[in-house]
Amino acid sequence: METKHKATHGDDIAKLRRLLAYLGDKQLDEIDRTLIDRIKFERDKIAASGTTNRYLALIRAILRRACNEWEWIDRVRSL
Repeated sequence: METKHKATHGDDIAKLRRLLAYLGDKQLDEIDRTLIDRIKFERDKIAASGTTNRYLALIRAILRRACNEWEWIDRVRSL
């Protein structure tokens, strides 16, 4: 994995497992503002806002890499 060097690698994996319920059946280009808002709303009910922000930052990082480095999507929608 590309993030093995990160100190938070294990945390990122745990976050992605929790996000499977929202993102597991989605294509990258199906991740839009409505879905992100839903994730934020649901995470805010069970976690602190800082934790929710870390989840959203992870999603943003993945989408940016998918666009800018891997060229899997044409653009990252405004999140």
